Amino acid sequence: MTTKKTLKKLVKEYYNILKNLGFKMNDNFKKDFLHIERMKGNETKISYIKKSKIEGLEKNVSNFKLEPNDQEQREKYFTGEKPIKFLNRMITDESKMTKHLFNNIAQTFSNAFLSNIKSKFKIFSGAEIGEQYHKSKNVCGCMSGERIEYFDIYRDTKNLFMVALVDSGDTILTRSLLWKDEENNNFWMEKTYDDSIINGEEELRKEYQLRLMRETLIHISATEKDPFKFGCAEDYYNILTIDDKNKILEDFGVEVLKNVMRKKEHQSHTDLEGKTTQRETEESKNSVIVQPMIEDFDADSYDYFPYSDTFKSIGRTTGKYYIDTNEGSDTFVCLRSTEGEDVNNRGVHCECCDTRVDEEEIHYSDCEEEYLCDDCATYIEERGDVCRSENSTYNNYSGDYHYTRDLDY
Repeated sequence: MTTKKTLKKLVKEYYNILKNLGFKMNDNFKKDFLHIERMKGNETKISYIKKSKIEGLEKNVSNFKLEPNDQEQREKYFTGEKPIKFLNRMITDESKMTKHLFNNIAQTFSNAFLSNIKSKFKIFSGAEIGEQYHKSKNVCGCMSGERIEYFDIYRDTKNLFMVALVDSGDTILTRSLLWKDEENNNFWMEKTYDDSIINGEEELRKEYQLRLMRETLIHISATEKDPFKFGCAEDYYNILTIDDKNKILEDFGVEVLKNVMRKKEHQSHTDLEGKTTQRETEESKNSVIVQPMIEDFDADSYDYFPYSDTFKSIGRTTGKYYIDTNEGSDTFVCLRSTEGEDVNNRGVHCECCDTRVDEEEIHYSDCEEEYLCDDCATYIEERGDVCRSENSTYNNYSGDYHYTRDLDY
């Protein structure tokens, strides 16, 4: 919307539009649907109370007096509806003319209503990231509403943030992960995930995406003294028009880039005198270098892992994030499961040979106090236990193995 309208004016305007187009209006709408306001706590909905509900409360609740501005009463007695459903209350079901016409008008009304939300920018870090994923079930995305434990690796990742636009009740309208590379002073935004009602309308979604990017850049510019590089996921980048990109360059002094790399790439260059030097490639220069990692990473200390859009795997012993999925390699944790699993997790880690095997091929050794795979373990009959094969001694007489440390030489 180019001009901001209060909800009261917006409702009146669209009531008249429907009436003038010949829709049969609900004669009781104006007197039955009272105290219409934007719903506090979730501003994507319209809050109202019907006249019959007020009469029922006055009759059945002792000393009841309606106070429309009382938040407790609005939460307890008022109805909250999405804008399209609310608009449908204005007309009678049997006389909608064409469903297609009404749907177009309703979508325009919804967009106008949602565009007017007074959003605020928030940034989350550490354990807060998992908390937001867990509680924001209204947001579209495979990780929304999942258990907090899914995001423990995000909690432990240095310089990883979630940026979001929220309404007055802190309901997330749109959000994105923001990775910072401290060494190169670079920033990388993931694709955005939006409130379901915003996600359903492309132009509205673009409006919120651009707003989130600009608010993020305002935050970065205010906190970073040195020049920085900034980029975002390709599908996020593609929503920006040339004018959007030029405006960002003008306002923040940065070009929005769409490629990300873990390290700079160089190529040999020979000058006219035959001298060869290493120069950074043009692709590397036009990319955002981000090298996230988790310090003291132990993959076995995490029970769950999130699905990840850009950094799709982690070195199992290094804690370094990688852009490639590295699927099928035991050397990496693969972050491409929506079920909180490590796609490369073949089972349990053998503490002798440092490989991972299926649970059927792993045994816990009481005498060694560690997990051993079939290849590393030898069964000790007299103990009813296994030990490392290197710690076993074969008895030629009985044909059994003994735990070497049990023998009295």
